[in-house]
Amino acid sequence: MMEWVARHDRELTHANSVPWDSFARARVAIDPNLQLELPGMGVAPIVITARAHISRDPLTFYFADTNVIGDDEAGLVIASLFQRGDRMKLSLAWSHCWSKAAKGEVATIGIEEDAADTSSLEDLFQQAKGAAPRVRKNRISTKSDRNMPTLDDVPPQAVRRLKTVQQLDEKTVALSEGQAPFRSEGRRRGLLRETTSNKIPGVGNGPAPAASPLAYSPKQKEDLALDVLQLAINGEAAKLRDYRHLRGVGADARDKLMRYFEIKAFYGSVPDDVTLTANEADQALKQNGKFFLAVIGGLEQGYETVVKIFPDPFRTLAIKEDSSVRLSGVTRRKAPLEIRFPDLQGK
Repeated sequence: MMEWVARHDRELTHANSVPWDSFARARVAIDPNLQLELPGMGVAPIVITARAHISRDPLTFYFADTNVIGDDEAGLVIASLFQRGDRMKLSLAWSHCWSKAAKGEVATIGIEEDAADTSSLEDLFQQAKGAAPRVRKNRISTKSDRNMPTLDDVPPQAVRRLKTVQQLDEKTVALSEGQAPFRSEGRRRGLLRETTSNKIPGVGNGPAPAASPLAYSPKQKEDLALDVLQLAINGEAAKLRDYRHLRGVGADARDKLMRYFEIKAFYGSVPDDVTLTANEADQALKQNGKFFLAVIGGLEQGYETVVKIFPDPFRTLAIKEDSSVRLSGVTRRKAPLEIRFPDLQGK
């Protein structure tokens, strides 16, 4: 637990209301009949059944059984020891740390040791600034892809179409702090832009209405999102590999530097909230500074394409209480790394 706090939220280091050495020496009691007695207002005390509880003097953790120790109820009880901070984050951290401890893993850093997030993000920024090679070609089309309407099949009308990677010739790469934005321009510089007057929505004059028919499949959108991420971070240089076909990995891609990328793709503007599955949340906690959340918006024609990258999303975004893990602040917070591809079709 101390290691997790040191890596992910240094402000919580001194928010613990008990010393860390006392925390480590706390007694643990298992009581299948664990009950709490609450004083009544002029009546007999009220007795309730509990699954987890803490007493402070001496510091003792009580659990109804061993299976409770790593669940959310125990995590929230542990979080009550902290005088400030996000209790849902602390609860998730406790569950993750107990799972690691049960497997025999031990802490590898102390409170005063810095995490490697900064250098990891700096490396990714430098990689994204590199000359972007063409993304992978010759993807084998599936039967569903072949049945989708193409540009030749659809008459000139308001139709929602995906961009192509070839339309993303220019990009701007920016860190939230410490680096000036870097702009990479493609081969279109100096060319006269096509005027947008009298064009049909969805064909070249801004985004098509949301009710317009789709000219792409969900798989084509996911494939484009991975291509855009690869183009954004110069992923060919790090051999970004597609893991989407593997279940239980908790990430969509991984590169040769063992950095994991989870992609959340949107046809238009990016939302402020995104949701992680249990596997994705577990991978984010396990990988520390090696896990990156990539939120990609503007995949359809008519939108600016934006890639917002958040290392260690449990630290860089806010957690919202839900049955799954919701992360908030994608639009309201400055992304540690952001890449933009301007919409050139309508210029």
